[in-house]
Amino acid sequence: YHSSAVARRAPRLIEWARAMSPPPCRGPGSMPQISIVELASRIDSVTSSDIEANINSSLDAMPSALVLDFTHVAFASSMGLRMLLMAAKRCRQQNAKLALHSVPPQIVELFELSGLKPFFPMYDTRDEALQAVAG
Repeated sequence: YHSSAVARRAPRLIEWARAMSPPPCRGPGSMPQISIVELASRIDSVTSSDIEANINSSLDAMPSALVLDFTHVAFASSMGLRMLLMAAKRCRQQNAKLALHSVPPQIVELFELSGLKPFFPMYDTRDEALQAVAG
């Protein structure tokens, strides 16, 4: 990622992210269905449309939660951030929880530089992410 490009976009991205209201709680007795999407090594303008289609396909099933696996991600661009924000927005619209796991330090730094880290719950392992969205 290029930090100056992220810094230029950060105020607009933060404003957009803050406009997303938190999802309401699901009713009692609803059975949680959790979709897990494993992301590619790069999240950029070349790959983001395929990743977005994969995420949208998962969300079409109306899961109670979406877990994004960053195990193999080495790079994310501002276009990748935009795609992730769109996924977060759709999760909120569907009242689905969102969790990211195994996010590499350089990607965590990208979220921090853009001011978006508070909007994306991050966990060290898949099990921790699953436990967080299931509870």
